This record gives sequence, C-alpha cells and structure tokens, in this order.
Amino acid sequence: MQSTSTVSRSLAVLRSGSTGNDVRLLQQRLNIIRTIPGLTGLAALTVDGNFGPRTAAGVRRFQTLFNLTVDGIVGPQTWSVLFRESLPGAFSETANFRPFRVEFAPSATSGIVATSSVRGDFEVYVVNAKAGQIVRLNITSPEDNAVIDSIVTANNQEVIPGIDDILRFPLTGDHLIVVGKTRGNATYQLEILIR
Repeated sequence: MQSTSTVSRSLAVLRSGSTGNDVRLLQQRLNIIRTIPGLTGLAALTVDGNFGPRTAAGVRRFQTLFNLTVDGIVGPQTWSVLFRESLPGAFSETANFRPFRVEFAPSATSGIVATSSVRGDFEVYVVNAKAGQIVRLNITSPEDNAVIDSIVTANNQEVIPGIDDILRFPLTGDHLIVVGKTRGNATYQLEILIR
C-alpha cells in the first residue's frame, strides 16, 4: 500500500548565515546563471548549503545584474527572477515564479499539492530525489487549464512530460516541476508519486 503525505512550503527567505537545502538550491541556480553569455562578475560557488560571504557576494551581484533591490537577501522577488533566468526555455520578463519545496514524510511515496494560481504565474515545485528513482505526475484542474510545463533535472536538463509519462531521475539532487496555465487563472491538484 502506498503512503501519501507531503508538505509544500515556500522556499525560505535566505541571508548571510542561512544553511540547508534551500541555500544549496540557491548556490546551484547561481552557478547556472553564471554560464549565461554576457553576464559578468558571478564567481563559481561551492554547493555546500552555507550562505557565507562568497554566496552573499553572488546574490548581490545577481541582484545588481537583474535590477533588483541589492540587499543580499533572497526573498520572493529574487527567487522568482532567479528561476525565470536559470530555467531552460524562454520566459516573458513579466513571468512570476513561485517556488515551493515539496517534502514527503519519511515513509511516504506520494503526495498531493493543491493550490490556485493566476495567469502569468508559474509554480516551481522542488523535489529532492535520488538517481534512478521514478516519478509519475498527474495534474487535475476544474478549469482544465493547469499543465505541467516541464520537469528540470538536477543538472538543469529540461524534460517535457507527455500524458502518463513515467520518468526516471538521472542523478541525485533537487529536481524541478514547473506548472503553468494555458489561459486565465487555475485551481489545481498536482499528484507526485516517487518510488
């Protein structure tokens, strides 16, 4: 019997001294940003989960490059631009990304995230999984307009899922599930099964 239990939370507001998985994700995303041609001044970061001086300098440089408030704090606006600019594919400069970390209870193998979203928003669900684990996703929407836009693996490779696709994660790390809307606002449930 499968166990279903999940918690979905907004990514933490990060600053100097923060530690943990959200800092690790920040460092990975900043390392991806620094590979974009034309962006200068972003140093490679060690992905260690510690928001030290080097990560703080990287955040401030990122905020400067993308005309954000330069405070060294990673809040909703900085997270949104970081995902918009580091995800594969082209997104409108007005697209808003709302990132959430999905955490399963220790014995759970699946979970359901239920939310609503407005047009122009994308939700990014961060799921940590091990290499070789299989993921199956199902999204339902009363308005029939919420879609899984893409899955981005821990090495920033985009996978466009088809209906009833079963995907195997290629490596251990944070994988991203991007949900968008085909039109208007949407209410939806996203079921995530990992085994």
